Amino acid sequence: MLGRYVGGTALVLGVAMLLAPRTQPDDGAAVARAEVTVLNVVQPGPSVDAPPRPSAEPLSIDAPTLAAPTEPALPDAIAAAVREASADLAPPPPAAAPEPTVLRVTGDRVNVRAGPSTRYGIIASLRRDAEVELIDLPSASWAEIRLPEGEGTGYMARSFLSEIRADG
Repeated sequence: MLGRYVGGTALVLGVAMLLAPRTQPDDGAAVARAEVTVLNVVQPGPSVDAPPRPSAEPLSIDAPTLAAPTEPALPDAIAAAVREASADLAPPPPAAAPEPTVLRVTGDRVNVRAGPSTRYGIIASLRRDAEVELIDLPSASWAEIRLPEGEGTGYMARSFLSEIRADG
């Protein structure tokens, strides 16, 4: 219950400060002045004989106006050290792309399909010893390949492909 009175008093004081006329004192600081009537509220307890009477004494409040906080500036030596350290942190060079895996067609005439299954349509046929680039292995029995001379991509059964060894 006492919390309500304290909260209400703070609200009244805040409103009074906002509504009070602003004056400029001699030192140049802006100060808001307000006269507020303070009521002394005491909760009755076992030792209180009579309820207290509220007093109507005017209260003068001087509240300085606060300036917005500013961010502290770094000393010049620290700022220079940060700039120097940042310049030394160049991004690493890009990693070299791995060499593509080249595969050789081992069947006489092998179909290249639109998807990794015989249910997909045929988009090309390749002869024995044709070289293709491996793109992906979507399943245990199919390989996604890039057709010779950049003619597109497709899927071929892995049983008709062998990896070309570097030693020949």
